[in-house]
Amino acid sequence: MAYIQSIQKLRIVYMMAAVRGVILDHPLRVKIIFREKEFLMNRLREIPFFFMRGGTSRGPYFNAADLPENRDDISRILLQVIGAGHPLNIDGIGGGNQVTNKVAILSRSNDEETDIDYLFAQVSVTDQLVDFKPTCGNILSGVGPAAIEMGLMPASDSVTKVRIKLVNTGALVEARVQTPGGIV
Repeated sequence: MAYIQSIQKLRIVYMMAAVRGVILDHPLRVKIIFREKEFLMNRLREIPFFFMRGGTSRGPYFNAADLPENRDDISRILLQVIGAGHPLNIDGIGGGNQVTNKVAILSRSNDEETDIDYLFAQVSVTDQLVDFKPTCGNILSGVGPAAIEMGLMPASDSVTKVRIKLVNTGALVEARVQTPGGIV
């Protein structure tokens, strides 16, 4: 079962892909602010996400509505967020290891048989590469709790059933998330 590794909200400021500062703020949510030099005429843009551990992996869980639709633009953002290109990912939140450079992108599903669509992205540690082909069961274990926390689906009392479609593979998974009193 996934659990939230960090209970503090971090605001990581990206200015042309370099971290300028870390500000502790509110529990659970994290926002990345970066300069959108290549995206929208040098405007700063906040992108909220949950930074969670799922199984033996950890990474950011994004709401797809907060990201561009184009995968190339998403890739550029994820490379900056993780800090790919340096073996220690010193300019981002990656941990210099494949198990700490994983990303979940969640959205409400349009399919009547599922509640949540889960797109997985593996960001390379040292190369400027994002792979959308594989999936990750460890990160998958955090999808249900993250979807509830993001408000993508309501929590039930006691246990919430979340039907998840793995966008990368087409597989369907049913997760049961403990939600006593409607809280993850």
